[in-house]
Amino acid sequence: MSLEENIDYKQSIKFEMLRAEFAFSEFYRVCSVRLANPEWQPDEKIKLHHFDAYARWCGHMYEAFKAFLIINPEVEVGGNTRDVSKIDAEMQKETTNIISSMDFNQGEVKPIPEASFSTALRQIRNKCSFHCTTERSAISLLQSFLNQHHNVLLVIYMKFRNTPEYIGLEGIDTFGEIERFFDISTLVGPES
Repeated sequence: MSLEENIDYKQSIKFEMLRAEFAFSEFYRVCSVRLANPEWQPDEKIKLHHFDAYARWCGHMYEAFKAFLIINPEVEVGGNTRDVSKIDAEMQKETTNIISSMDFNQGEVKPIPEASFSTALRQIRNKCSFHCTTERSAISLLQSFLNQHHNVLLVIYMKFRNTPEYIGLEGIDTFGEIERFFDISTLVGPES
């Protein structure tokens, strides 16, 4: 992998992590309101926003994690980003490594990643977050992920967010062409 391609991936990881942070904040905000007001009955738009925020968080975490594996020289994914079985296997191994290397405070429960974690995360990314599919509203895929894997993904999210050097983001202070969009998008004009 060229240095330029490596930097492009790192800029994308940074971008995906910020998008994950935005989505998680939106999800957490609704959770906070529900906890503070147990009798609250939100309308369908708020319920959809809540579902969407969690699905986006999972999707952005998957993309950041996948890109991290691609640029990690200790991982055998390399440029073959279509080999999902290889990516799933490497993601599962790295998940176990991350959790086993972390210190947990007394009273904190160390999550144990199930063998289905990385596959389930990819399925959430595909079926609940980014691809239009009938399964999104017909099955409880997102709820199952939340019940089985949320604590594992939360630990990875915190590790990536709180230690950017772990995922190679030290010195990455720009988003590259993504930043140009801000300047170009102002040329569109007012909303119609």
